[in-house]
Amino acid sequence: MADSDITRLDYGGKIATDAARMAAGMIEMFDEMADLALSRIIARTASLEQGFDLAAVSQDDIGRFKIAWLASLGELMFHGLAGAPKLAEIRRHYYAEIEISAAEHGRQGLAAEAGKIARSAIQADTDFIERGILSAPMSNNPDAAPRNRGLGPDLAARLTEAAFAGSRRLTPILAAVGDLVEAEFNNAYAHGSVACDAFVVT
Repeated sequence: MADSDITRLDYGGKIATDAARMAAGMIEMFDEMADLALSRIIARTASLEQGFDLAAVSQDDIGRFKIAWLASLGELMFHGLAGAPKLAEIRRHYYAEIEISAAEHGRQGLAAEAGKIARSAIQADTDFIERGILSAPMSNNPDAAPRNRGLGPDLAARLTEAAFAGSRRLTPILAAVGDLVEAEFNNAYAHGSVACDAFVVT
């Protein structure tokens, strides 16, 4: 083994990639995480008075949710990658891919708008900017609402509002949907942060 030319990867080692592949990989990962969140939301419709209702989440809702989800998570990752090589190029590829899909469904400009809103929310949150806190408990009382404060819950609430507030079928469970979005968004941020940190863009 010592004499052979074998490259071994250690856990935590860096992986070289280019800007286009980095952006495509981020989108693929975040899109799959969005699908998981959506599947949990659809499963939650079982608690509606009429029972499980796949149609309660429309294709339009799904489209808006995914675009806002990708833009919000992307901006969080870009913030974490500040100072990394070719960050502007990664961002350009990232939004270009999202916009292609958005345009195909008549949602031109939605990704740019959602990204701008997310950037503004990120920069305004001092707990996140100065202390790296995405979400923190509001109180020790588990029955207190809302249970969490911070950038994560704020972005999740914006996602829920943008995608699902207009769905009258989801109105009875909108608070529960918001909780699911927040939990899944926080999970996606945690996994995405670890994954993105593993790459070096050359």
